[in-house]
Amino acid sequence: MNDDLWGSSREKRERILLVLERYEREGQPINKSAIAREARVSRWLLQQPDIAALLSATASRINSQLNSASRPSSPSAGSMRSQLASLRSRLSQAQTENRRLREAIETKLGHLAEQPSFRSLDEENVQLRATVKALKDQKRSLSAENARLLGQNRDLEDELLALRERMTILFRRRNGADGP
Repeated sequence: MNDDLWGSSREKRERILLVLERYEREGQPINKSAIAREARVSRWLLQQPDIAALLSATASRINSQLNSASRPSSPSAGSMRSQLASLRSRLSQAQTENRRLREAIETKLGHLAEQPSFRSLDEENVQLRATVKALKDQKRSLSAENARLLGQNRDLEDELLALRERMTILFRRRNGADGP
């Protein structure tokens, strides 16, 4: 059997019966909106023939109780305890449902609270752009230095070659002058 958001049809009817029993026990007049809210069902369900008959019978019994005995001006201690227990139960159910929904939201959204905010990502982006700019400037500077050193190296190689040629000439002259 398919359960809807608030439970199965049987569970809904049981919740309505519990609320009606409390109303009758406390002598509260029947109010369909309040009953639907407390039983966590739609008002439509209260209009179904079996439930409507039950509401009517309960209302008749409550009216006869009210007519036969005057209603006390303040609720009894038992009535207040019962109401308090009912409210505590509803609070507990609401807290459980709240926890379940929070867990579902965290699961579906992938723990957004743990992810960095857009502001911190923007700040990191600005820092990375500044680092990239500094590295580009450093590359330009090193490229210029490299070109200068390559030119200096060519000049030194040219000088070395010229010196070798002079030395070769000098050795030839010296060996030619000393030779046979």
